[in-house]
Amino acid sequence: SHQVTLTKAFWVSKYEVTQKQYESVMGSNPTINKGDNKPVANMTIYEHVAYCNRLSELEGLTKAYTVSGSTITWDRGSNGYRLPTSAEWEYCARAGTSDNTYVGICDARDPNALMDGIAWYRSNSMGVSGELESHDVGMKTPNPWGLYDVLGNVSEYCFDSPLPYSTSAEIDPWGGCTPTQVDARGGNYSNTSSDCLVSVRFEVDATKLSGASAAGMRLVRNR
Repeated sequence: SHQVTLTKAFWVSKYEVTQKQYESVMGSNPTINKGDNKPVANMTIYEHVAYCNRLSELEGLTKAYTVSGSTITWDRGSNGYRLPTSAEWEYCARAGTSDNTYVGICDARDPNALMDGIAWYRSNSMGVSGELESHDVGMKTPNPWGLYDVLGNVSEYCFDSPLPYSTSAEIDPWGGCTPTQVDARGGNYSNTSSDCLVSVRFEVDATKLSGASAAGMRLVRNR
């Protein structure tokens, strides 16, 4: 186990950003698997950041990100919308619990009764077309803090690197973020139950759309 202390308060969205929300802000919907209340997906990290910044502008908040060429700079003091760090994401996903899911220990067998209640994953996410697909947000049991779909449905990009945690305790850890090496958390509708655990981390090249069809976002902002 690795001890992390977060010293800065932040807000976190109850749901993954939906396609309807994204389209109302950006005027388009890049998601392959369409549905107003399904999570928005199929975007590069630059599109995630553009959405955060545009939403901040619309609400009169300070933008969290500046993009220069391929580099994204995060203003850590801004009050605008942003993606969580990996530590913030896990803190929210765990919601004060300590097992590998927020409702107990998942034994990683599929299909999985424990996972069926809280997540859309490979064993329960087949749509009418016979294909695995995302589902409307908020349909499964939320975690103790009222957050839905933190496990499964679409994986969630963190503005953080997938570097191994240090062995020593850390305060407000952040590994920086290189767009080609982004930490994706929570697993998605095409993953096994063992991929949809609170501790699992995937390294993704978030500049590419390959693999992004099952990746979306949950927003946070500094309080």
